[in-house]
Amino acid sequence: MIHYLIERLQHCEMLSSITVATSADQSDDAVSAFCENYTLMCVRGELENVVGRLLGAAQLAGTSAFVRISGDSPLIDPGIVDEAVRLFDPASVDIVTNVHPRSFPKGQSVEVISVESLMRVAAESSSSHDLEHVTPYIYRNPQQFRIRNFSRSSDDSGIQMSVDDESDFVAFVSMLKQMTRPHWQYSLDDLLAVYKDASPQ
Repeated sequence: MIHYLIERLQHCEMLSSITVATSADQSDDAVSAFCENYTLMCVRGELENVVGRLLGAAQLAGTSAFVRISGDSPLIDPGIVDEAVRLFDPASVDIVTNVHPRSFPKGQSVEVISVESLMRVAAESSSSHDLEHVTPYIYRNPQQFRIRNFSRSSDDSGIQMSVDDESDFVAFVSMLKQMTRPHWQYSLDDLLAVYKDASPQ
């Protein structure tokens, strides 16, 4: 799944680098080994402190802002990622998001976040939920952060393209079997057509 995700991100036009932020827990040793095998930058940190891991990844990459893509999104559309980056203007925006509110399918979630904003989350919130899920603190405090949302013309928020359990994985494999060209060539609209064909009637 990570291989599919990385291959799709490598076809983005607006990204300067890709860094994997995983945990130091033994259960994620395979992720670290994958990164080493494919010469990907990898940062490991506390299992439930994703904010800390992302800050470590941003520091390693030497960037003032970054794109957050979750590992459960192996079919992320590179075009959506590029759109989010184009919308990010550090002079006027702290975060660009398509999940607050959500109109894209799950598994097509993109957030472009300034490092300064994430440092504020780390400093101002001690909530384990905030540290694990990264952006809830920002969304709860819209008066303190400059939030820019972008959305689809239709509400596809009920469609499940993320892989969170075994049934999602079965659906993911079923979609792959429907593809007749390299997976990274499938935009979200293409994926929605494949999703419809792969779903049980």
